[in-house]
Amino acid sequence: MPEQGPVALYDSLARFQWWRRKLARTGPGLGLEMRKRLVSPQAEGPTDGCAGLDQWLLQQVDGHPRQRILDLGCGFGASLLRWMPPQHTDGGHAFGITPSAYQVRRARQVANQMGAGGRCTFLQQALDAELPEDLDVVLAIESLGHTADLAKVLRQIRQSLQPGGILVWLEDLLYEPRSSDPDVAALANSWSSPPLRDVSSVHQHLQAAGLRVVTEWDLTPQVPRRSLAQIQRSHAAATRWCKFTPLPFARRIAQAFVGGFMLEQLYARGLTCYRVMLATPSDGSN
Repeated sequence: MPEQGPVALYDSLARFQWWRRKLARTGPGLGLEMRKRLVSPQAEGPTDGCAGLDQWLLQQVDGHPRQRILDLGCGFGASLLRWMPPQHTDGGHAFGITPSAYQVRRARQVANQMGAGGRCTFLQQALDAELPEDLDVVLAIESLGHTADLAKVLRQIRQSLQPGGILVWLEDLLYEPRSSDPDVAALANSWSSPPLRDVSSVHQHLQAAGLRVVTEWDLTPQVPRRSLAQIQRSHAAATRWCKFTPLPFARRIAQAFVGGFMLEQLYARGLTCYRVMLATPSDGSN
């Protein structure tokens, strides 16, 4: 498993999200996403960052086989349940991987409530552990940026994809390398994650793993924006919570929000993009 720090942070945030939706009396299968919200597109793009994003991504791979799919960093299974193979697909199965045992338990609960428990498997493991084989699609939404050994994860994905399989990857990336930027360092520290990677280095990692980018979109215009002054006020309030709350669980939630506000600040500064990449094995075989 990864370091206790990031796993504990993510697990606490997952519990917070689950009970927030429960208190809001959200219906089964709704409000499960743990990712940024998106504003409506001015032209082509997802209608929102929840079901609209999943539906838009599905449209981009329309017609591609998806008998066996994997959601790497699946959370509570929101995207997995939308992407899973049709009910009567022979041999169809969906896999979800998350480091959070709590998310695995809740994801299985939701899948059973929706009558899909027999068609999906949720696994608690590190993202860089061995993956299921013979996959048609690997879906990764805001997850690979948190793994320390991206090269290893991409090699595992490459080995797990069937010939002609496809990786659908959506991530926060820097437009250019910013290794000395204090906001980049503060974000990494808050989330116990590696510093944000840049577009060029990600392309190099994909190529080195034997994956070729076939299509790419920049959804940055749909990322909500606030002024730097507003973001800094939110950041200061969350930082005070981190410092003064006596409860470890509450501190971890505040720490997650501190990192979120640092990421928002990087977007406000125009340094960060929200990039979708579709990549296939370079030689079309495994």
